[in-house]
Order: sequence, then structure tokens, then C-alpha cells
Amino acid sequence: MDSNIDSSCKPRRSLCAARSRERELERLRGMTVEARIDAALTMSSRFSWLKPVPRES
Repeated sequence: MDSNIDSSCKPRRSLCAARSRERELERLRGMTVEARIDAALTMSSRFSWLKPVPRES
């Protein structure tokens, strides 16, 4: 790691992202293992409307 890098240039943690992460962790803590597995297995159908964007060369 370069010791000459100004520490003020470090990315800051987004408060919005931190809150969103905490809400998601709370949601997961309230789920049973079976509910987590079911959520994972149905993810492809729940998000089927999302399509990958081809990379430009």
C-alpha cells in the first residue's frame, strides 16, 4: 500500500447503503433456513425481467 496516498481521497461509506444493508440483514435474521433457501431458489423467476446487457468490445 502506498503511504503517500492522501487519506481524504478514500471512498466514504454511503449512509443510505449502510441503512439498506442493515434492513436487509434484519430481514434475513427473521427468516428461517427454509425461507432463505426458497428465496434463493426462486430468485431467477422473481428477477426474470432483468436482462444482461451485452458488453461492447
